[in-house]
Amino acid sequence: MQYEINEKSKTYKNNTIETLTNIKQQQQDNKQLKKHPQPARLQFQIKRSKLFNNPLENLGISYPIYYDTSSLSKLDKQIQFAIKISAYKDFISSIAFQNSIFVEAPSDKNYPLYKAYVGKGNNSQLIRMIFKKRTWWTLTDQKEDSIINILWTQLRSQKFLDQLNNGETIKNTLTMNTIQSFEKNIKINNFPHLLKMHNHLEDNFHLTNKKALFYNMRSYYQSIGKNVFQYLPLTFHIQEGKEDSEYIKFKEYFQEQQKKNQPNIWIIKPGEITNRGCGIKVLNDIYSIQLIIDSKETHAISGIRKTYIIQKYIENPLLYQKRKFDIRCYYLLTTFNGNLKAYWYQEGYVRTSSQEFTVKNFNKNIHLTNDAIQNKDDTYGKYEIGNKVSYCDMNKYIQQNYPNKDFYYNILPQMKNIAKDTLNAVYAKIDPFRKENTLEIYGLDFMVDQQFNVWLIEINTNPALDICSPLLSKIIPEMIENTFRIAIDPVFPPAGFTNFKNNFNIDNPLENNKYELFFDELTDGNNMKIIENDQKLNWDTINKEEEKLEENE
Repeated sequence: MQYEINEKSKTYKNNTIETLTNIKQQQQDNKQLKKHPQPARLQFQIKRSKLFNNPLENLGISYPIYYDTSSLSKLDKQIQFAIKISAYKDFISSIAFQNSIFVEAPSDKNYPLYKAYVGKGNNSQLIRMIFKKRTWWTLTDQKEDSIINILWTQLRSQKFLDQLNNGETIKNTLTMNTIQSFEKNIKINNFPHLLKMHNHLEDNFHLTNKKALFYNMRSYYQSIGKNVFQYLPLTFHIQEGKEDSEYIKFKEYFQEQQKKNQPNIWIIKPGEITNRGCGIKVLNDIYSIQLIIDSKETHAISGIRKTYIIQKYIENPLLYQKRKFDIRCYYLLTTFNGNLKAYWYQEGYVRTSSQEFTVKNFNKNIHLTNDAIQNKDDTYGKYEIGNKVSYCDMNKYIQQNYPNKDFYYNILPQMKNIAKDTLNAVYAKIDPFRKENTLEIYGLDFMVDQQFNVWLIEINTNPALDICSPLLSKIIPEMIENTFRIAIDPVFPPAGFTNFKNNFNIDNPLENNKYELFFDELTDGNNMKIIENDQKLNWDTINKEEEKLEENE
């Protein structure tokens, strides 16, 4: 429910302008710091204000979100709590402002204020725990509860999405130079407890469906004069068996490779509705490939004929201690007020094979690194706990074995650039109605070859949140907590904190934030040519298939 500007919103406007000025000044200070590096990390002094006179009564007053943690520990616990909560509130207010979200925190301090439903599976206990930390939330076991604010499930619920309002594109970006137009753009919502949010975006198949991702990326790269197969392995999508024109092209290429005595190994995988390595084959003979693609099998639920992706196997992968690996990364998509944004998560991890690499044996445990395959191997966890390696350890290995190479310099930037290209390719298609409040976490899988070229393998909705190693016990909970701070807390803020013994033990939200905005439709989208839908695919059919059978990868 939206209201016209009133006295409260004018006060909010003045506070926001002041906050913007502080942020701008801080950015200038940071630039100066980069020009004149200090020997230690910059520490921001705790400035005295009336907050210290009566810290709990003045919570909500704008307070610097930067503070010196070591100095903070010397203060009274009640003051520590007040500073941390003020910093937290400033952080989520800043995120809200950047997304043109102006939600007035409820004045009623009785908890809980909001209600969430968390579906079972994919470490739902972790999601429930993070909600429970926020005492202004309560959990319900009734999925059909009419007053649910957030529906967090493994599968997308179109029924719930249909309850969300369609967003309106914000035409004018609010900047310091256009602050006078503030009152035209601001929307104050006095009743955030009436808002709804889902953890999936409409038409997310454009990213997560294997054949749709291929077509979208091909269309995008063609539009900017690039070859898609510099970023994705050589791919053929077979829809009609051995008579398909794409299969005929593949067969010709395969035979040319044979004549040249070149490596001729291929990955065969379902074009849709697959995860956890199901249905994937590693083959090098044309007869076996043709048997699969010409099988005329249909999907059990829809009755639609299965299609297949034939993709060139990366025969010269970069290895970790003689074993194959891939890299799992994350980004978060949000839609607020008609604007799509994406945030790159700065941490991920490496998934390793349990067995030494060879192209003479096509055992899945050698070639496929996802947990569903590896955890069935007798040697799973022999070399690394849970077959997981951190970015830091991977970088050490690369520096020791490949002079002048560096994970953070040679690999990570390539992954980020390709990830942004996926958004350039689909931003005009995914979430077409820009539902009012939606978010989604995606898991991206990359491989690296011996020349340090990075290849996008696939993108997964509902990426696995299971914790099978100490490394993941750090990365995954922090990633979900950061997701809440970016996408949920700004829309559903707490009313107030009156007890410093509150269970909400917050850290420094700025120092520990690991998301970075790397796509904003208002700026990046305006510079992009909108890619037309590829006419070779029935997008509505893909959406229907994926809606029924999505599962976590």
